[in-house]
Amino acid sequence: MSEIKATNGFLSVTGKIVGLNNKTIKEYPKSKSLRFGIQTKRDGIIFVEASGYIKNDDDKILVEYVDENKKKVTEKVPYGDRFFLEDGRTIIGTKIKRTPEGEVESVTDIEGVEIIKETFRDGQTVFLNLSVEPDTYFKNLKFNVKKIYASSKELNFEDENFVAENHGRLWLSYLKAEDMVLSGLSFNKKSEAVTLNFDLDTKYIKAEDFDFEQGKVIQIEFETNMIPQYEDAVVEDKKDKSGFTPKGKYASEVIDGGRRFPQITGYEDVLICTGISNAKEDVYDLTPFLEVENSEEEPF
Repeated sequence: MSEIKATNGFLSVTGKIVGLNNKTIKEYPKSKSLRFGIQTKRDGIIFVEASGYIKNDDDKILVEYVDENKKKVTEKVPYGDRFFLEDGRTIIGTKIKRTPEGEVESVTDIEGVEIIKETFRDGQTVFLNLSVEPDTYFKNLKFNVKKIYASSKELNFEDENFVAENHGRLWLSYLKAEDMVLSGLSFNKKSEAVTLNFDLDTKYIKAEDFDFEQGKVIQIEFETNMIPQYEDAVVEDKKDKSGFTPKGKYASEVIDGGRRFPQITGYEDVLICTGISNAKEDVYDLTPFLEVENSEEEPF
């Protein structure tokens, strides 16, 4: 069996920002973070996070450049020198384009958090490239902002022919594929695992296409969204003499003593596998991780 290493991936989406205006940057002793949503279709949101470690001028950051042999080279420089880099050197961090016509800026992740909060607004269309890693606390995936570009693209979520731009690739250790569901384990740098279940888009991929032994490290194509879950809520209604009756999907219904309307009570994670793009020779022993999961599910 192979040594377990972190499995990661990326996701590219285009959508409208939601929930950023009223958010404040969370500050910790060594870092800052900002979490907000991206609406990619009528009933689909992805929550993303921009974060970075607080730096002192003497702390090192990474920059990159292309040398005389046309090879990309990385080197470390003091954080305090970031505004005085030699020609051709760019910061490895967060890439930001503040307006559709603007230029791409490469900034440190901690500066990216501040710029995103100051620059972008709810309802604005943006393109994002996100790094993907397992979230062992919430038992799902975490999407980290690596690029955020303002876009002039018009998005009409009400258009019946609208196609969401939502595509990524993710490495995982294969568990099984049956009943139109792919299951696999994603690992972080500490070799902690999260079990993920992907609905198979049978237009492109089927369970029998996953002819792998358990533990095989594969790279899949995927899409994701969080679908809002609704429950009826009732609020006391003041007398309305207009006689107007609301209509539509989210319209409230007049009942005795108030109005009933659909209210978002939570979100359901939806992961969809649309293909297999690669496979490694590595095979991980999943037995210890499955035993832990089974023990957690057993009642006391």
